[in-house]
Amino acid sequence: MCLNVHCSLGVKGMSIITFDWAQIAFIGSPLATPWWAAANVFMGFVIFYWIATPILYFTNVWDSLYMPIQSRLVYDNTLNEYDVNRVLTPEATFNKAAYDAYSPLFMSLAFATITATLTHTFLYFRNQIMKQARRSLREQPDIHARLMSVYPQVPDWWYLILFLMMFTLGVISIEVWPTHMPVWAFVVALLIGGVPSQLVLGQRSRLCSIHLCRSMWHDSSDNESASWPQVSICVISELIIGYALPGRPIAMMMFKTWGYNTMLQALNFTNDFKLGHYMKIPPREMFWCQVIAALVAGTAQLGVQSWMFSSIPDMCLSDQQDGFTCPTVQTFGSASIIWGVVGPKYQFSPGQRYHGTQSFRVEAWGA
Repeated sequence: MCLNVHCSLGVKGMSIITFDWAQIAFIGSPLATPWWAAANVFMGFVIFYWIATPILYFTNVWDSLYMPIQSRLVYDNTLNEYDVNRVLTPEATFNKAAYDAYSPLFMSLAFATITATLTHTFLYFRNQIMKQARRSLREQPDIHARLMSVYPQVPDWWYLILFLMMFTLGVISIEVWPTHMPVWAFVVALLIGGVPSQLVLGQRSRLCSIHLCRSMWHDSSDNESASWPQVSICVISELIIGYALPGRPIAMMMFKTWGYNTMLQALNFTNDFKLGHYMKIPPREMFWCQVIAALVAGTAQLGVQSWMFSSIPDMCLSDQQDGFTCPTVQTFGSASIIWGVVGPKYQFSPGQRYHGTQSFRVEAWGA
């Protein structure tokens, strides 16, 4: 059973039986997933996509019948793709007068919530998180940690210097270019990537040695491996910056990228370190392999991306003849319109069209 809605756009998001492993494992391999975690995901899928979504759609909630039941695009009041250029100023900020003259924003029923996860975690797992954190300080090294003790550990000042270098480059990038993003927002984004990820993912059982868990994200990555799907904080980042700096799409995209990728890259970094720990690879060699690989991969990706956009006609457009429609990029672009250009104030605040979607937070407290 294909559980990820991204694999079923052609059947209106209802999913189908498939033997395509790329689709089955899109959000994580079921072979490495505990049964209870997979069952939880499947039941959530059935409730929200097989039951709730059709009911909302065919009762025309939020004028949904005029749009696809699920789409990564956003629409105007003529059911055409939303022309964001019509509501932007020359400085790439929100023009409220132009927005009122053009059209409100319409979205399909592909909604999901993450704020309920934070609330649920705090209510039911805060004591367990604190208990595990205190226990980690006095935990005895296991056999893997004892074998790895012959290698010198990565000094903390290596991480500190790397952080200061990247922080400096980040500040330069938002100050030199017209991003409309203040430095304090950059700091908040980094905090969002660190602290809430520990809270959300910290509910799961801890697996690794204390000697491996040298940073605050180490618990998170090991906890993720215990119960599968990694919780994304994209929506939380978008909600915060959407209210804090409304009408600034570039600032929103940068804030979300730093907030989310701080957590994501830290988890990937930690997972690699965990594998190297069990494979008995010296920590300092692993550290430099990660740093060098990040530089090479980032540079190569930017180069390939630049070449593709300059060489492939209609790149990332929905009607691109060779299928280079860039679904992830389109989703990111739609999010920049929803949260950055128009902003949550005109979408999810009281009295607005999609305010009802915020009830997930209330339901979480009543769970």
